Amino acid sequence: MTQANIQRYNIRDLVNMELQSSAIYFINLKTFPSKLP
Repeated sequence: MTQANIQRYNIRDLVNMELQSSAIYFINLKTFPSKLP
């Protein structure tokens, strides 16, 4: 694997983690609207 491929893969993983975190956050907002930050 070249460095560029590794970097692209890592960025994709980071984006996936961000999307999962956002999805969990919004689910929590719907489930617990009183816990707004």
